[in-house]
Amino acid sequence: MINIIEIGPSRDNITISALNALKDSDVVIGYKKYILSVHALIEDKEIIKKGMGDEIARGELAIKKV
Repeated sequence: MINIIEIGPSRDNITISALNALKDSDVVIGYKKYILSVHALIEDKEIIKKGMGDEIARGELAIKKV
């Protein structure tokens, strides 16, 4: 299953649903800056960071990981 989670620029604004989805994830793929904001929450996950504008590449990676 693929979950699309809004992390946003600050951990302070993350929703409980997003936190639960992150906790249940095996792999987290996202924009480098946003991944850094939640890194402490996902240290035990496979983490793939991509740059701004790499949305298509992130989506393709997510599909390959399913």
